[in-house]
Amino acid sequence: MNICRLKRFNNAQVLSRNTIKKWLKAPGDSAAVKYQRAKQPGKLTAFESRLLLALEADARRSRKDRRTAKMLFEKIRKDDYVGDYTIVCDFICNWRNQGNQ
Repeated sequence: MNICRLKRFNNAQVLSRNTIKKWLKAPGDSAAVKYQRAKQPGKLTAFESRLLLALEADARRSRKDRRTAKMLFEKIRKDDYVGDYTIVCDFICNWRNQGNQ
């Protein structure tokens, strides 16, 4: 590896020398090298199956008989869910936007 090239590149960028070495060793475009974080399970992960069952059951009910997001939140809250209401709302909105209702 050319040390002059590495120093020149390092002066232009505010990155560590190891990162620049990895970019230079990578085949093809160096912009394609990105940090990829492993997906971590969220607070809602253990309760997603229950919410999906409830949402699918509510989809078959009349509009008046459907449970609101607040009701579903209270239901999983009783089952030791410790997350926030907004996480549940986001999950329900994503489910509805996917055309599942």
